[in-house]
Amino acid sequence: MVDTAEQPMNNLPKSQSFKKITGQFTKQQTFNKIGKHLLTQLEVASNGAMCRYRADSGLMCAAGAIIPDDEYDEEMEGNAVNHIHSPTLRTHDLFTVTRLQELHDNAWDLDCDLHKHWSEALTTYACDHRLSIRWISTLLYTDPDEAS
Repeated sequence: MVDTAEQPMNNLPKSQSFKKITGQFTKQQTFNKIGKHLLTQLEVASNGAMCRYRADSGLMCAAGAIIPDDEYDEEMEGNAVNHIHSPTLRTHDLFTVTRLQELHDNAWDLDCDLHKHWSEALTTYACDHRLSIRWISTLLYTDPDEAS
């Protein structure tokens, strides 16, 4: 069952509405879940040399955040999202998962404010793909100089 906080807005096109019959997550729901994860964790899941679905520290990457513990296997590490076996992962929009995974992985060696970086990148992604930022808006970076 999907948390109601992950439900899309009612005014989205039918193609992005919740598919109760198939049990599939929409692009919007996948974006909401991963966006919320990235903006809450605010750290890259890595072993110091490369990104991981699950880091030893307990951190999770974008795709790792939607893979349940009982489906995770150490052998997933080093494989692309479309080459790992996770029934739950397959219920999400894999294009969105892959793009947001790249957003996570490309930040692992950046020397910047990840909150600001991911907020801008997620907002741009949402705009480009006609997704709402409603469910992550309270987590987005706000410039303290502009918040007056």
